[in-house]
Amino acid sequence: MSTQQRAAIIAFISPKGGVGKSLTCLTLAASLTNQGYTARVIDFDQTETLYRWYKSNPCIDLIKGLEVEKGPTADIDIDALVNGLWNYSGHDFVFVDLAGHMNRVALLLAAAADITITPMGLDEPDAREAQKLNRELKGMASKMTKPLTHRLLVNKVPFGILPAHQALTLDEVDASDMVRFKNILHLRPILSETWKTGTTPHYADQKRLPVKRAVEEIDAITEELLAVFQPQEERIAA
Repeated sequence: MSTQQRAAIIAFISPKGGVGKSLTCLTLAASLTNQGYTARVIDFDQTETLYRWYKSNPCIDLIKGLEVEKGPTADIDIDALVNGLWNYSGHDFVFVDLAGHMNRVALLLAAAADITITPMGLDEPDAREAQKLNRELKGMASKMTKPLTHRLLVNKVPFGILPAHQALTLDEVDASDMVRFKNILHLRPILSETWKTGTTPHYADQKRLPVKRAVEEIDAITEELLAVFQPQEERIAA
């Protein structure tokens, strides 16, 4: 990212477990490295899912430009941490996978990011928790006197016509003050294979049709993500 003075900070946060937060974080980070960017992932989640995957993964050398590290868990100097992230220039992107609850540290880091992403399924509990989180993030960003870019990432959606309750949930999200990625991630077993095989879809065998289709879907979301960081004059020209 030649026009960028520092790394772009992307935070993943959800107060609800089981929404695919760590998996979507890793999937998008790997998608960007596949395009030639470099990405540093900081794993703050108590499960250390991403860090354990990285340290025990025999295929990690295939994913050039990706590094994963554990975030500090005790005696955090939050001001120093935020300042360090905002002045970091060692990679093009810093992905912050935050713990699955809305404590003060998680909210501060999420609000401080350039974009904050909340994965969610199409059900009422996910939508309700996402709405609650959106309010908390807006309040935190207001205290920090900075703009908030918060996006929902709808995932784990079955193929075909949506069941009535999921279609209604999607309509309610679109009618709310929350903003979501236009593209969604469908329920694809190939995504979960990442934990078993060690490779994300972009680094798997794309001759396999399920891999190819997953990559196309992920790339569409990645393009939306990159558009957030596109200079305003380029967006106007486009």
